[in-house]
Amino acid sequence: MKILTAVGLLIIMLLTPYYAFAAAPEYSIRPSNGKVQINKNFTIDLLIDSNNNDVSYARATLEFDPTILQVVSAKRNASLFCDYPEAEQSVDNTGGLLMVTGFCQSGVDEPYRTSGSADVFARVVFKAISIGDAKISWNWSGEDVPFESVIMKDGSPPRNLLISKPGNVTFDVVRNLSSGSNNPPTSGETPSTGLGLSFGLLAGGFVLVSLGFAYVKLSERQLRSKLKTVVLNGKQK
Repeated sequence: MKILTAVGLLIIMLLTPYYAFAAAPEYSIRPSNGKVQINKNFTIDLLIDSNNNDVSYARATLEFDPTILQVVSAKRNASLFCDYPEAEQSVDNTGGLLMVTGFCQSGVDEPYRTSGSADVFARVVFKAISIGDAKISWNWSGEDVPFESVIMKDGSPPRNLLISKPGNVTFDVVRNLSSGSNNPPTSGETPSTGLGLSFGLLAGGFVLVSLGFAYVKLSERQLRSKLKTVVLNGKQK
C-alpha cells in the first residue's frame, strides 16, 4: 500500500507543470526592522528577485506615514531595466507614497532576470521626524492597476507573477539610541550594478499622484472608471 501511494505521488509530481513548483518573483525590504533616532537619516533597499522568470515590467509602490517619515533621496538601479518612465516614478512626502517602475519592451528589449541573489531595485534614504512606529507597507492587490505593486512576466499578454503581498517593515523611532541598538544602516555601499540614477523629490509626486492615489483608495470599480484615461507606457488604460 505504501509503495502504491509513493508511486501515485510520483506520477502526480511528474504530471504537474513545472511552474506550479517554481518560486514566484518577490519584493523585499532590507533591513526589515530596527531602531532609528529622531531627526536622523536611515537607508533601506528595495530588493527584487525574479526567481528565474523573465520580467518585462516591475512597479514597486510603498506607503509610509508622512508625519513620522520623510524621503530625503531615492535612487533606482539603472542597470536592471531598459527604461524607467519618468511618469511612473514618484515620491510624495505629503501623501506618504513612493513608487519606482522599470520597463523593457517585450519582443524588442532583453527582459530583466535576477542573476544570483536579489538585486537592489532602489535605495531610499528616509528621515525620522517624529517618535513612534514607522511602518513602511506595500500597495498590492494582485492586479495590474495604477499605484499597485506588480512584477510582470514577459509574454503576450504579460502576466503579473507577484502573487502575494510583500512583507511590511517597521522601524522604532526613538529619542536616543543606546549603545548596541539594532539600528538600520545610515548609509550603504553602492552596488556594482550601477545604482545611481536619482528620480529625486517631486513636490506632489507626478501630476496624477495626489488624484490617482486617492482613487486607489476607492473601490476597484470606481478606480477603473476614474483612471481609465491614464496613459502609461504609451498605452491607454
